[in-house]
Amino acid sequence: MLSQWVIVSLVCIAAAFIYQRLAIQFNIVDKPNERSSHKRVTIRGLGILICLLLPLSLIFGNLISPLYFGGLLLLGIVGLLDDKFDLSSKLRLILQMAAVILCWIGVGLPFNFSIAVIFGILLSIGVVNTFNFMDGINGMSILTAIVFALSLIYIDVSQNVVVYPRTMLYVYLIILTILAFFNVRKKALAFLGDAGSLVMGLFSIIAVLSLVWQTGQFSYFALLLIYGVDSVGTICFRILRKENIFQAHRLHAYQMLANEKKYAHLTVSFLYAICQLLINMAVIHSESLSFDSLWIFLFFLVALILTYLSLRIYYFKDFNLKQ
Repeated sequence: MLSQWVIVSLVCIAAAFIYQRLAIQFNIVDKPNERSSHKRVTIRGLGILICLLLPLSLIFGNLISPLYFGGLLLLGIVGLLDDKFDLSSKLRLILQMAAVILCWIGVGLPFNFSIAVIFGILLSIGVVNTFNFMDGINGMSILTAIVFALSLIYIDVSQNVVVYPRTMLYVYLIILTILAFFNVRKKALAFLGDAGSLVMGLFSIIAVLSLVWQTGQFSYFALLLIYGVDSVGTICFRILRKENIFQAHRLHAYQMLANEKKYAHLTVSFLYAICQLLINMAVIHSESLSFDSLWIFLFFLVALILTYLSLRIYYFKDFNLKQ
């Protein structure tokens, strides 16, 4: 078994360095502009390795449908092509929906035309794009994904609720750790790009929906709470200011902290990840203690909303409805 893990790790490391060479050769790079949080040309799209390498978990006998891996791969390719060519929004949305449906069916979630399923699919597309919006500074997506994967493993161990096979989560962690070497640093060697953030978003929301379906506990949505409050809060903030919410911007709270308040990227990323970890542990432990975790979820939801509003009004001082 140990030799298998060593092989998986070596394959992932080799793939990362090979991708670096290919990205340079095919000019898959990110050039800074007025909305960027970086100042130099950097390789992007490294996150495609997640959907390419995650099937390595099949060598451990994981009972995951090929449809699931197909959905992740489809979304990863969509993200990589979007990194390179800027796909039309309509085509991107159609392909994202197809990827969500493949993964949805692949993990055994019920698939019909009920309101719950339609809402779940639309929510999944929203979360996938939220992860894309939140991938704006070094380390943000990687650290959040690591916290999420560790939380799923802990849920598996403590509550015996299986979303993904544990060996698959271990492979996911290995991939993330290797990607972290390139991204979780002051000057990133590579960005995950849309290919990475979209895939991590799909991986995460399908897992949360599976948890909710298996347990009936909506409190598991708290595993995505930090991203949710920042994203939805920023959309509402821009609507109140009568801005075009489809236009690119740098107004998320994490972007304001990094770009306007000049906090180090990694400081902001670790802050978000640690806060999400604390929320996850509180929700998971409340489930283990048979406590009504919905109250824990509501407590953190209200606390985060108040924190977001306080930042906007008193710290950023940009809550100006006349703009």
